[in-house]
Amino acid sequence: MTTKSLTPIDSLKLQVESRKSSWAAVLPKHISVERFARSIVLAAARSPALLSADKTSLFLAAQTAAQLGLDCSGTLGSAYLVPYNGRVTLIIGYRGFLDLARRSREIVSIQANIVYEADEFEVSLGTTPSIRHVPAFSADDRGDIVAAYAVANLTGGGLQFEVMTRSELDAIRKRSKAGASGPWVTDTSEMYRKTALRRLAKWLPLSPELSDALVAEATQNDGDVKDVAIEAAIDVLETPNNTETTNEPRNSD
Repeated sequence: MTTKSLTPIDSLKLQVESRKSSWAAVLPKHISVERFARSIVLAAARSPALLSADKTSLFLAAQTAAQLGLDCSGTLGSAYLVPYNGRVTLIIGYRGFLDLARRSREIVSIQANIVYEADEFEVSLGTTPSIRHVPAFSADDRGDIVAAYAVANLTGGGLQFEVMTRSELDAIRKRSKAGASGPWVTDTSEMYRKTALRRLAKWLPLSPELSDALVAEATQNDGDVKDVAIEAAIDVLETPNNTETTNEPRNSD
């Protein structure tokens, strides 16, 4: 009698099944382990290269996603499992970054937006910093992306924002080892938003989850690591009660 060999996706399903208990121990209560397990299989179905990638790196990336409470299928824009040179990297998406930022009780609201050529866009710094953005929704073609910005309103009444030009956004993309694949290709505008949020995070009181996410990305990517991820994480660790609010944006350089 011959034994039918398992397909790569069926083999992955068995490996996922065997790891459910470790994920169940760290997942937030609102995410079932069944749902999280399905997100990994779905990620592999959407990106077959995951099936031949190093499984240790795949499940380490999945474990990080579980600890952060993020769906890693890529369908929701929360997080992505991206194969790179045979290994798997966890890329946190724009929606995932928003979710993690909003878990901080010091942030009332946070958002990021894309600026196109046809939009009206003005930035004022100095003693009364502000952003004025009027999207050209009535235009048939808003043109190319020229910038992205992120804004956060803090519980103390302060405001922080960061603006990044297209050249700055693309420089971050080029430094990321996953810049030519995954969400940078399939969800480019969302990754530009997320990049602006990451830059803004340097000046925000972070939730523990967002701090962990920044450190996780710092260990996997060559993108804006020194400027944001490590410094933001260190700031949080050294000053856990840092709730300073100011309405003057600071330079990111």
